[in-house]
Amino acid sequence: MSTVSSLGAGSGLDLSTLLDNLMKAEQSQAQAPLDRAQSQAQVSLSALGSLSSSVASFSGAVSGLSDLQVGRTVDSSLSGAVTGTASSTAESGSYAIAVDHVASAQSLATSTFADADAALGTGTLTLSVNGQTADIAIGTDTKSLRDVRDAINSSGLDLQAVVVQDGSQYRLLLTSGQTGTAGVMTLTVSGTVDAKLASSAMQETAPAQDASFSVNGLTLSSSSNTVDGVVPGVTLQLLGSTQGQTATVKVAADTSGVADKLNALVTAYNALRTNMTALSGVSADGTQAGPLVGDSTLQSIEARVGGMFGDTIDTGLAGNPFASLVDIGLHTDQTGTASLDSTALDTALGQNEAGVEALVSAFAKRMGTALDAYQGSDGIFNYRTTQLNARLKDISDQRAELATRLQVMQDSLRQQFTALDALVTQFQSTSSYLAQQLGILGNIGNLGKSNTGA
Repeated sequence: MSTVSSLGAGSGLDLSTLLDNLMKAEQSQAQAPLDRAQSQAQVSLSALGSLSSSVASFSGAVSGLSDLQVGRTVDSSLSGAVTGTASSTAESGSYAIAVDHVASAQSLATSTFADADAALGTGTLTLSVNGQTADIAIGTDTKSLRDVRDAINSSGLDLQAVVVQDGSQYRLLLTSGQTGTAGVMTLTVSGTVDAKLASSAMQETAPAQDASFSVNGLTLSSSSNTVDGVVPGVTLQLLGSTQGQTATVKVAADTSGVADKLNALVTAYNALRTNMTALSGVSADGTQAGPLVGDSTLQSIEARVGGMFGDTIDTGLAGNPFASLVDIGLHTDQTGTASLDSTALDTALGQNEAGVEALVSAFAKRMGTALDAYQGSDGIFNYRTTQLNARLKDISDQRAELATRLQVMQDSLRQQFTALDALVTQFQSTSSYLAQQLGILGNIGNLGKSNTGA
């Protein structure tokens, strides 16, 4: 609203202040309900966002339990010589493993060349390694020792070539990318290509060797130091000789991994409940209430997660001794705070590992489905948020309409006050004129009386 500073200039009345006070009173009365509605919508929007964030964290913890499988740990008494990893299908057990020697890759070196950039003749260099073959044409784009190096490295074969300087001369050094006898390299030449490039003329600087080791006394060999299938579900990594000793390699259930996931669920659950209590609680004296007191969305979430630990769950596993999360050590105290009894969990895993997996996975699937109704573009949170934002937009539109109405009202009052100012000014002028005339008449009368008396 624009202010009016010239009103009353003629009449001397403080019409400008009067108009300002009238408009402020009208604006305050009209804006009060809009202010309350906006504040309520903003508080609800913020509270709903907080609740949505807590539910999302809880949902993430639930998702982490989907298709739960108890992992396996592998522990070696000689970890510098042999280690391993295991899949969830590996059987728990202990294995005695001795490593005589690990697998190594073959290396070949040519005799010396006086000039690494000199031509090597014309013809074909044929390379073979690990069942793959490549032909390199010598004499066109590939002429020198350095050119041969580049062509070998670009051939796609599993080997590496480098040119090394030996005093004032040069050698081509080849190293297979495949350990063991499967990685033996073969090079042949044709035409006038320098015969020093043939593997038969090269020095074997490192032999191709299969790993030699034993598992529980059974002697085995492998072309790779990564050994699969010898122990079902276990991948062994041979790092070096055990030097006449025997490594004890133990495969066990990774109960700590399951406990970590369940503790993440407990943490997210407790955070969700704490937030819901803050959003919906009422102070002891009844004077303060959370922004979502009586909110149907919050109440429905409380109903879904409130008794989740004690809920009976159909796991789909015949003879499963576990029917609820309480059975594997998850429970709440009198205050509703959840916790995990790790000893009870370990006992349950030792009793029936598959039963624990089936129970937790079934719970995650059921709870995840329930939480999906609240999340995502089609979820309740998005719907409620859209409604509240639409309410705030409507309030903003009402404020704009109010401003227009108040401006029209002010303009109308200003016209009326301007007319009033002119009218009062006219009355004041007439009053002054009459007072003046009456004064003149009075003076004339007094003069007449004075002359008569003379």
